[in-house]
Amino acid sequence: MQIAVLEQPYAQVVFPVPVEHAFTYRVPEHLSDDIVPGVRVLCPFGPRKTTGFVVSRTATTDIEKLRDIEQVLDPVPLFTPQVLELARWLADYYICGWGEVLKAALPAGINIDSERVVRLLHPSPPELAAFLAHSPRQADIVLRVATENPMRMSKLIKAMGTNIYGPLKQLRDKRYVRIELELPEARVRPKYETVVHLADKYSHDDFGQLIHDLQTPAPKQAAVLSLLLSSVGSTVTRPEVCRFTGAKSTVINALAEREYIRLEKREVIRDYYSDLPIEPPPKLLLNPDQQAALAVIKSSLDSGHADTLLLHGVTGSGKTQVYIEAIYHVLAKNKTAIVLVPEIALTPQTVRRFRAHFAEQVAVFHSRMSPGERYDSWRKTWEGKHRIVIGPRSAIFSPLKNIGLIVVDEEHEHSYKQSDLTPRYNGRDIAVVRGHTEKAVVVLGSATPAIESYFNASIEKYKFITMPSRIDNVPMPAVEIVDMKHEPKIPGRVEPIIFSRRLRVKIDEKLSKGEQIILFLNRRGFATMFKCHDCGYLATCEHCDISLTFHLRGHLLRCHYCGYTRRAPDVCPECSGRDVMLRGIGTQRVEEELKLLFPGVKALRMDMDTTKGRMAHDRVLSKFASGEYSILLGTQMVAKGLDFPNVTLVGVINADTELLLPDFRSAERTFQLLTQVAGRAGRKEKLGEVIIQTFTPEHYSLQYARKHDYENFFKAELFDRKGLMYPPYSRLISVLFRGPDEKRVQEVATQLAQLIPLSTTYRLLGPTQARISKIQNYYRWQILLMSDKQNDAGGKEMKNALRAALQEFRKKHRATRVEIIIDVDPMSVL
Repeated sequence: MQIAVLEQPYAQVVFPVPVEHAFTYRVPEHLSDDIVPGVRVLCPFGPRKTTGFVVSRTATTDIEKLRDIEQVLDPVPLFTPQVLELARWLADYYICGWGEVLKAALPAGINIDSERVVRLLHPSPPELAAFLAHSPRQADIVLRVATENPMRMSKLIKAMGTNIYGPLKQLRDKRYVRIELELPEARVRPKYETVVHLADKYSHDDFGQLIHDLQTPAPKQAAVLSLLLSSVGSTVTRPEVCRFTGAKSTVINALAEREYIRLEKREVIRDYYSDLPIEPPPKLLLNPDQQAALAVIKSSLDSGHADTLLLHGVTGSGKTQVYIEAIYHVLAKNKTAIVLVPEIALTPQTVRRFRAHFAEQVAVFHSRMSPGERYDSWRKTWEGKHRIVIGPRSAIFSPLKNIGLIVVDEEHEHSYKQSDLTPRYNGRDIAVVRGHTEKAVVVLGSATPAIESYFNASIEKYKFITMPSRIDNVPMPAVEIVDMKHEPKIPGRVEPIIFSRRLRVKIDEKLSKGEQIILFLNRRGFATMFKCHDCGYLATCEHCDISLTFHLRGHLLRCHYCGYTRRAPDVCPECSGRDVMLRGIGTQRVEEELKLLFPGVKALRMDMDTTKGRMAHDRVLSKFASGEYSILLGTQMVAKGLDFPNVTLVGVINADTELLLPDFRSAERTFQLLTQVAGRAGRKEKLGEVIIQTFTPEHYSLQYARKHDYENFFKAELFDRKGLMYPPYSRLISVLFRGPDEKRVQEVATQLAQLIPLSTTYRLLGPTQARISKIQNYYRWQILLMSDKQNDAGGKEMKNALRAALQEFRKKHRATRVEIIIDVDPMSVL
């Protein structure tokens, strides 16, 4: 090993930047043994120092002027060879940097990057500020930096804006300030606490005498020893000792120096679910469908080969129990497992169920955890303390070794696609690739599979398993469609009708029987538009090309894209008219209507506005599960994986919110949402009913959802997509351009589009304005590339053409102030 690394004096390092190639660095001899593929290193990169990832060692290089790696940040590799290879594949497929992928695979906050700081050099900031009174911006900089000297440049810019560079340069030229590079510590590190023990060499009687002797000369020391003596067998930390006795840390240190007590530094494992009550799992017998599904999965696991299986099981068919039994089989083979769950369905219910079976072997990841909690879960998994990982899409990068099984539950869910950050990957697709890399079995499970997944099963690219019946052969709920066009208007009322006559009757019926109801509307807020009837004024966001949503609490108008908020006016700001309309329906409006129509009935609302706090999901669901509330009203949060035996009615307030979007997946999303939310109704002896309200009752997605007929929906959807050459018959790449100058954004989009050559294997559509043309003061244009799979199965020619165009564009145009965002296999073309 020593000879091998000495013969490879260079290292290939990638950084979390949008560059597809690696950078070559010289390996200092004293670090040679430690610099191996998979470790993080600190390197000079341009004018700063930053964290990079070693991906290989090399023996030769043609580059003459090389810089040295300065520091190794890890004692052993953080990435296995399989994960490094997976990240390389992902970077190539999604046209992004290898380092960007590796950064996404690690918990946030552990990388180190140097940053600029402003250091004030003058000894008396107030005097200097007074001297600079003729230049208010310079004086303001001096006074702000004086409060935190040195101050991070990013913090100063956030406080004063980007127009500080001129006055800052003048201050630097006068030598009043200096701009430096500072290397901060990683933001996330292990957490430790100090536990205080009585010294072992003294007996109980010895301490009793010692406490008596210290009462007068050192009463605080006596109090500390008395507390510890009464707490023998319990853990007492330093802060607790100080709080209970009023002693300061110096008192504890003095006792430790005299060897009366012993201080132990102990790591604190931060666990988001540490207070979650876990009960032993009930003993369940698998039904024939479950047994058959499990037998197929076990056969694949026993083969030792990579395999992908699509498990199509109706809602309530018991797919989760099949996953659990398959994990038992994997653990018995001394292998590990990853279970991907959509973020929205990763409820305490789900965690409780898996931990009931596998206890501390289960690690959980999700976005509501603090950075420290995510870091501890990741680190303990990396150390081999966990053998099962449950989490959303990012959990696919978990540092598990010897993976035998990867489960993707609700594999159709769009949240598996990362659309807001680079790399813009699909967790489901990466699961399939990682399964192949690890020689593991991948199970994709859903009641409403993605069209692409079902298509792959139909052409035998995936194995197919079906579970067509619910547990205990409970019938699927009866679904009824109500055409809202035929609902009579209420005299004297201009607001839209929220509850049809049929839905009101059914709610009354269920309430009279003491049964529960779930109401679904995938739109939060009170009203989606605030409009003046007299002049046509529409309240829109100042920073986005979108109308503001009215929220009843606080009487606010809010943008759901950038968070901009303002109070709703009482009169029209344009014409001062008072005839102001609130158009559209949100969950808050439905909540108010429920109070009006069903006074005294307790209803819970579950959406982004009511579930912001820690464990907020669990509190809402626990209240509903206890029977304290009769109605649960919510957005798609209520459509995923919830099991409430007393729910016998599901009401869909408006099925058209997704259906009317001008996107090729709108029918698929509508069918999936309706089928999933309908699946919440009915269990065991209580049959379920579903009422779907719509203005387009004839649409095939609604009609097939009414019949629970996925097979024919799939055929109808394929027919539409084949004619337009949408996936699964093609591959798509969306290229989005965004920047503060609309004219420049359009120019860049046009310039890049002109560099992409014409071809018979792919089409180029655009450039054109994005459907939402401005978000957060950034204008947006886009182009769409579409490749026919028959002529270019992997879209390789299309990607190569885009790569070449990007390289040519970047050579010609260095600084455009326009961001170019590439999204391979986008979930939407809006």
